[in-house]
Amino acid sequence: MVSPPVLDAVVIGAGSAGLGMSFLLAQAGMRHRLLERGRIGETWRRQRWDSFQMNTPNWSTAIPGTPYHGGEPDGFYSRDQFVGMLEDHAGRHRLPVETATPVLELATGEAHGATCYHVTTPRETVLTRNVIIATGNQSRPKLPALARSLPEGPLRLHTADYRSADALPAGDVLVVGCATSGMQIAEDLIEAGGRAVYLATSRVGRQARRYRGHDIVHWIEHAGIFDQPPPVAQGTS
Repeated sequence: MVSPPVLDAVVIGAGSAGLGMSFLLAQAGMRHRLLERGRIGETWRRQRWDSFQMNTPNWSTAIPGTPYHGGEPDGFYSRDQFVGMLEDHAGRHRLPVETATPVLELATGEAHGATCYHVTTPRETVLTRNVIIATGNQSRPKLPALARSLPEGPLRLHTADYRSADALPAGDVLVVGCATSGMQIAEDLIEAGGRAVYLATSRVGRQARRYRGHDIVHWIEHAGIFDQPPPVAQGTS
């Protein structure tokens, strides 16, 4: 059996990071494929509530190949607007996106006399010299152990499963956590009316939304904070 050709790269995940990398690889003339288990922007579609809005301004949400050219640079994309931008980016640049193609296994092996990566999908095994994992670190909801020990009865939802106030049964709501998700969901529930909404929080860092005429993200970018690599977990290299 003849092995398939070895690609320059395989990108896993068709969110903003994966689509941005695919554009850059295409610009460099590198043969690659972009594999996505669901649809383009899948987690943005099924793990965000109906009224969701980004917490970074539109100008900073641009990805390589798709700078922001709209009339609201300091506005905030809705869920559907952001997904639409990702789809437009992929189509306009004719990126090699393969949806409904989950990666089942990633291993190294020999092919054509050299070591390369073997990327297994339900349909085939793809050979490549490089793999870029662009799945993000929040695609699977995480619940603290305490949540699993609560008694049965009241409905419990992770933010990934919340869609709207109308989808909840009647009754008051306790929102646990006061970061962006908790604040947006609490506001969504309050604006819907008809129930008491409680917000439980510990210490949460807060910054001014705007400072000296600019969104705070402008200052974070110019301070070089986005260029800092994440800390390496102990025991890894």
